Amino acid sequence: HKLNNSSCEERCKLLIVKCQTVALKLQLLELQVMCETYTAPNTAALTAVKHDLETARREADTEQVDTTAALNAYSSLGMGFDAIVDEFTRLQAELENKRWALSELQQS
Repeated sequence: HKLNNSSCEERCKLLIVKCQTVALKLQLLELQVMCETYTAPNTAALTAVKHDLETARREADTEQVDTTAALNAYSSLGMGFDAIVDEFTRLQAELENKRWALSELQQS
């Protein structure tokens, strides 16, 4: 039984070494792929893309803050403000039509 136990231990040690070898080979393969993928020109391009994305993100965050503030201000005006906005829009369109008509009369 002792010989069988010793043989099992040796087999386990061999399997452990084989697993470690496979793990190291996989790590080497991963590093080779990374070296081929991330060349100097590719890294420069990726850095530029990262910078552009970070800039766009900051701009979007700023726009979101501004829009939220505008919406909060609009909401605080209450329901009666909608009628005022509608009336103002209607008057602007009417004024534009009258300006156009006046311009047409002056040209004739």
